[in-house]
Amino acid sequence: MKESSTQMYDRLLSLPLFLGMSQSDLHEVAAHTPLAFSTYAIGSTIVSIDDVSDSLLLLIQGDVMSHMESYDREWTLDERLHSPYMHQPEHLFGWHQRYTRSLRALTPCQVLRITKHDVLTLLSQFQTIRFNLLNTLCIRAQRMSVLPRRIHPTGIAAKLQRWIDDACDSPMGEKTFHIRMTYLAQVLGESRLNLSRCLHRMEEEGLLSMRRGEIHLTLPLNMDK
Repeated sequence: MKESSTQMYDRLLSLPLFLGMSQSDLHEVAAHTPLAFSTYAIGSTIVSIDDVSDSLLLLIQGDVMSHMESYDREWTLDERLHSPYMHQPEHLFGWHQRYTRSLRALTPCQVLRITKHDVLTLLSQFQTIRFNLLNTLCIRAQRMSVLPRRIHPTGIAAKLQRWIDDACDSPMGEKTFHIRMTYLAQVLGESRLNLSRCLHRMEEEGLLSMRRGEIHLTLPLNMDK
């Protein structure tokens, strides 16, 4: 069933970039800004790692799988993300203007792309959009700036949770790490045996599930259960 214009505007208003805007302002945006809408079938690639980030990419509808690889290719991370979602806006400007995470459609998806030129125009014309994008970028920057000042965790479970939190793009939802136990033990500075015991204990507590070379969990972890 085709979506009405009212339903479309409601979806746009739910996006982080347009939060707090009136419908009249959003009509003005749509009237003067080329908004490129695309639909993706299940399994389709929306964006690949190392693609040039020349547009702001916003997921309006559907679920996607975000995929990231470590520099040494020793582990990968898959995250299920839900709309509304803005994909790596921090890579639109700056010294590294390429995506570091790919997106694949898990359900039928609708995506909005706004070119960098049009983003700059919107930022100059609409204060709400300017504040929304700045807030998003500041939150991401502040998240990184606190990393060196945090107290180093003790205990394998605490170290593991810290490492997982740092690796993930979203603090919520399903995550799957593909990683060898020996490598993860090395990253955490623990023995493979002690790590294995900890992971199996967490699995018994329902915090995660494991297969060979794979750890699946849903954040946030309830470590008090």
